[in-house]
Amino acid sequence: MANMGNVADPDSLAARYLSTFFLGEFIGLIAFSTENLKIDGTDLQILACLAHFSSWQAINEGIDNGTISTENFDPEQIAYKPVNAKSIYLTLGMSRETVRRRLVYLTALGIFQKVDGGYIFPVQRGDADFSRNIRVHMLGMAKRVHQRLKQIMPDEA
Repeated sequence: MANMGNVADPDSLAARYLSTFFLGEFIGLIAFSTENLKIDGTDLQILACLAHFSSWQAINEGIDNGTISTENFDPEQIAYKPVNAKSIYLTLGMSRETVRRRLVYLTALGIFQKVDGGYIFPVQRGDADFSRNIRVHMLGMAKRVHQRLKQIMPDEA
């Protein structure tokens, strides 16, 4: 690949290339979710927000304190934190009613559970694990991103 400039410079060809590449991957994720999960882009944003706020911190804490590792991982170990609708609509800049309506819909699909204090992901296993398809798709995205970064930033990736 020809020299595309310094990726740290937001005006460089490399930065522009990477930003359009990432946006293309995002569009692919929306298309995947629409086709396979029957949820739209708004639902995907809500799903991403809830996943991040309800489990990211819990997983990180478990890894940091040694209670979760690759050797002993069980999804039941994750202490999901409820996320309320207000946190979601303020984060995403959506209307309160849109978020509430979509949460009711996504809960009816079994994607979320309503609990005291907000919404969480139910523990997913086997055929009921809808998020496995998302994880597989996102791992593919991560591999493609890593390959592009190695091409553009061979010494840093």
